[in-house]
Amino acid sequence: MAIYATVEQIKSLGFQTDAPASIDTTVWELLADAASREFDSLCEVRENFFQAAEYDDSEPTPLPVYTNRTFFGNGTTILKLEPFIELNPSAPVTAEDDFAYDIPAYIISGDSLLWPRSPIGQWTADFVFTVSAQWGFLMIPADITLAVIKLALNAWRLSDPVNAEQTESNLEAVIDGLPASVWPIVEKYRQKYSQRAIFA
Repeated sequence: MAIYATVEQIKSLGFQTDAPASIDTTVWELLADAASREFDSLCEVRENFFQAAEYDDSEPTPLPVYTNRTFFGNGTTILKLEPFIELNPSAPVTAEDDFAYDIPAYIISGDSLLWPRSPIGQWTADFVFTVSAQWGFLMIPADITLAVIKLALNAWRLSDPVNAEQTESNLEAVIDGLPASVWPIVEKYRQKYSQRAIFA
């Protein structure tokens, strides 16, 4: 499972606010995992969506790990993918057998594939395209890490009424049960990535 904030990062911010140093490391690990999955859910993406890219460390020089994910065409010239570092040099994109066109020399733009200007062809609606790539981020974005830290600390505070009473003066504003500063980060990534892939 991809964890978007380390125990050390959560502890660091927690000690600056109100979390006692006596909390067991196992508790922090559980909170880090739960908060990471909560962030996925809030952003309406699959679990582990915001993972760091994988490398094969068995070689002297780590090699990128490529895996397949499948996406629906949407009837436009833009096929939106999940975050990736690079496409697999060997057969990066394949389509269903009855796809009407040969896949052209598409253009990579951010995390999308653009169909080149042409009188025919597009990422046909409802067709399944399989993309092989090194998925994820070089580093988990810092604002995601901060949001997960705050979600983890919020979960700790809510886990026992005593925690909430002890920390009342240090709590930031809460909206719908979550720290207010988390919502803009959630909205940023939800708008960009929500519901892109069929499955991983």
